Amino acid sequence: MVPIRFVSEVLGATVNASAKDSATYVDISFKP
Repeated sequence: MVPIRFVSEVLGATVNASAKDSATYVDISFKP
């Protein structure tokens, strides 16, 4: 059985990475 804490840490890291990627993409696409 996988510990819930481990799962939440992995999910949190994935969400953080996605958010950073999205922010970077938005930064690049909206620069003149």
